[in-house]
Amino acid sequence: MKAKHEELISERMLYVFVDLGVNETSPVSFFVVPSSVVAYVCKTSHQNWREMPNAKGGRHGESKMRRLLPKYELPAYAQRNGYQPSSQHQKFMEEYGEGWMDKYQNAWNLISGEPE
Repeated sequence: MKAKHEELISERMLYVFVDLGVNETSPVSFFVVPSSVVAYVCKTSHQNWREMPNAKGGRHGESKMRRLLPKYELPAYAQRNGYQPSSQHQKFMEEYGEGWMDKYQNAWNLISGEPE
């Protein structure tokens, strides 16, 4: 994803992410995510990444690239180097850790506008 995805927000705009699994026999999973959620996660995760030192202890440079991950956690290099995330960063990792996308799996009702 790109920096522009931090600003692309509309009630009628949704993203469908496809997880093809680990091999050709894995089941395919679909995640229907509102653009407001994608924008927030892209923006906040990028801010957190910029605050963290890189693997060599220096600063991350500016990048237009953004990553939407199924699990946000401290990278191994940050843990090894003793990086202590801010309270905001810690809260984000708690809210967007393992399983945060589960509620969007097969959430086709978001497209139709029907309640769950």
